[in-house]
Amino acid sequence: LLEVDIGLEGDSENANGTFPTGWARYANNGTTGLLCDNVTFSSSYAAKFSGTGSQLIEAHAAGHALPMYAEREYHFSFAVYSTGSSSQTLRSEFLVYPSDLWTAGGSTLGGANTSSGSDSGFVKYHCTSKVNEWESFIHILTPSQTYDNVRVNLGPVADDNDLLYIDATILG
Repeated sequence: LLEVDIGLEGDSENANGTFPTGWARYANNGTTGLLCDNVTFSSSYAAKFSGTGSQLIEAHAAGHALPMYAEREYHFSFAVYSTGSSSQTLRSEFLVYPSDLWTAGGSTLGGANTSSGSDSGFVKYHCTSKVNEWESFIHILTPSQTYDNVRVNLGPVADDNDLLYIDATILG
């Protein structure tokens, strides 16, 4: 299984308060998801989320989309550190774009199957169960057709102000 580290690293020595390299805000979903180095899992930085509503960032933003191949199983894994509440909800979603440079919203991967829950294959909701401790999550899907320009978005969708950190993002 080929793994692609879509890690949450910065472009400079002091990347606190910036977007991770190759990541961007997904549509108009939130104002957080910037890097910080005070709570990390396996990288130098983690993405820090707070606030209410969807707070989504998207990997492989314009100019960095990845292909996904039909009938190949993909595993998207990441680690989450939740504060204040043991039941924060996150969403991971795979979207296809008409081109690598497309900046408007993407569309869902048609016909994707998932073996990691009852959600549609292209989107999965995850719920934390621990407080002030890292836990791992995985989103497994198998596209039914090949897509040239796929990006993944990730972040909390809860209506609370608890802090949440995401690190160790791997697509394999």
